[in-house]
Amino acid sequence: MSNPPGNGSGHGERDGDGRLPGPPNVTLVDVLIENLGQRGGDGGNQRRGYDAFHRLDPPIFKVTKDPLDVDHWIRIIEQKFGLMECDDYEKVTLAAHQLDDAAGAWWQGYLTQQERDHRVDWAEFKAAFRAHHFPAGLMELKADEFRNLKQGNKSIIEYTSAFNYLSQYALYEVSSDPKKQNCYLRGLSLRIQDRLSVASCANFNALVSKAIKVESKMLELDAETHKRVATPPHGGTSSQRPHTGATPPPRVPSYGAPQPMWMVRNQGA
Repeated sequence: MSNPPGNGSGHGERDGDGRLPGPPNVTLVDVLIENLGQRGGDGGNQRRGYDAFHRLDPPIFKVTKDPLDVDHWIRIIEQKFGLMECDDYEKVTLAAHQLDDAAGAWWQGYLTQQERDHRVDWAEFKAAFRAHHFPAGLMELKADEFRNLKQGNKSIIEYTSAFNYLSQYALYEVSSDPKKQNCYLRGLSLRIQDRLSVASCANFNALVSKAIKVESKMLELDAETHKRVATPPHGGTSSQRPHTGATPPPRVPSYGAPQPMWMVRNQGA
């Protein structure tokens, strides 16, 4: 016997076999649309908005050991928002859908700490997200790592890559091109610093290009010097050491110690 129309999903009602019906099949998309529809907008338009966001392939954020991944994720998400129409509350709903594992658990915990009728906007979401995944203490440690960066045994290419990466933690140190050049020069090897000290570079990229050329020429000179040291003069292979001092006096032959006279007479008898 079928249920009367409109009552098929009633809670507590049993079916013909006496079993309680399962929970309604609510998808995550339905939940998002319900949240997006709090402003009273058309559900169909809201669904199309979510579908449009999903087609943009927004990245999932789980957990990271690199704090820069936090800002990178936010930048990508905001780029996706720029391709669609959504307000600051819809942005939070859509972005939160992309949080998984530890990040998703953090978000659920953050929401439970808010007042029941409080709605988180995009600015609040970003501030809370950064504060949790990118604490100020870690930011300062990375900034110190940038300030203490030295070329050491790294090539110019390797040093430049490390410089550009770590400079993201200390943007105030490289806020202008001259400041960036000074920071870069400070970490170079002393030999390359000496060569570049008399050079004038229009911008940071020109300085890097000049440093690469200086390094290449220095490597060529070092290889040539090593080759000359390893090759004997005039191509000779003699192992004789060159004469460097005065001629020593002639050696006097030794005939042994003088013998007593009685031994000499006995030998002649």
